Amino acid sequence: RNFQGKVMATSGAGKPVYYSGLKTIDMYGLNDIFIGHKKVDTFSWPGHNKSDMDYVISRKPDIIATFIRPNLDIFNGYKHTGYDSAGYTIRFLLNTSKWHMPQDIIDVQSLEPDSLSRLIEQEYDFAVLERASEP
Repeated sequence: RNFQGKVMATSGAGKPVYYSGLKTIDMYGLNDIFIGHKKVDTFSWPGHNKSDMDYVISRKPDIIATFIRPNLDIFNGYKHTGYDSAGYTIRFLLNTSKWHMPQDIIDVQSLEPDSLSRLIEQEYDFAVLERASEP
């Protein structure tokens, strides 16, 4: 509801796309000609071998929805310094465990990195990053 009419980049092109109804950039390139035609050295996980986060960031999606690590790196090891410098901040963390928490979606925009890392370690390991509005 918060992002109607926006563009989302995601590594989970199933449920997030279906339920959000947002125009979507698939970070694995299944529906993106640039990423889809990239060459790979190994082919170990069909549909999950190709990616190019610099390219995804260059397309300036309004939000990025993907898994996050306690060190705040995201999809395929993309460093937090990369998305920080592109103007993205972590807005929400989602609980991905099979157990419900008191809140399965937490607005974390005012939390410090240490607090974010602790939540991620508690299985709030799917993040929604929001791009700052351009001046």
